[in-house]
Amino acid sequence: MRCTFRALRSVAVRPTVLDLYRVYRPDPDVQDEFQPFLENRPGKINVFHLNGDEIEQALGTLGSALPRDSINIVYPAWELSKYPSTWAEQLNRFDEVWAPTGFILDALRPSISKPMIHMPLACEVILSSFRSRRYFGIPESSYAFLFFFDFRSFSARKNPKAVIQAFEAFRRARPTADACLVIKTHGSQAAPDALAELKEAIAPLRDRVVLIDHRR
Repeated sequence: MRCTFRALRSVAVRPTVLDLYRVYRPDPDVQDEFQPFLENRPGKINVFHLNGDEIEQALGTLGSALPRDSINIVYPAWELSKYPSTWAEQLNRFDEVWAPTGFILDALRPSISKPMIHMPLACEVILSSFRSRRYFGIPESSYAFLFFFDFRSFSARKNPKAVIQAFEAFRRARPTADACLVIKTHGSQAAPDALAELKEAIAPLRDRVVLIDHRR
């Protein structure tokens, strides 16, 4: 949602934000950014950042129906090659379905009857300072593999252990390769046990793995 909102703002469109759930207390930085743009009703064009299993509950706040005189777009995310058919039925309630990746587009295509568009997520890079590899402890000469995830989004689902195992397999296949694995984490204060497990998993590779723990 942030990506879509900021992308629209960058091209002089004036979007508003509708909080469908209205039950979560936002982080202070989220509140500071979006509070001035909050709206209590849909607009003429609506982009819903929902997955199929969330639609019934979320639309309940709108009276269980999409606005009839609006263009309604759903922008779901998915991580497997097949999308659940019962969820796909919910997506077909919308006028268009946007897929953030080609993989998700292929997963949705067999079950979706409405127009589908591959709409990659917007990306904005803001550099507050320039940091060298040395600052983060990343070897200057190494080929660096980067993996990053948020502990608040279920560590097991992000599966950092699989990344570590893949890097271990690479090291066995190419023991002389000058390469390292960089793992950047976010929100570890919410999952101290999972952070401890991650540190234990990378311990045997400590000379080839760099852990960057961003706690904000």
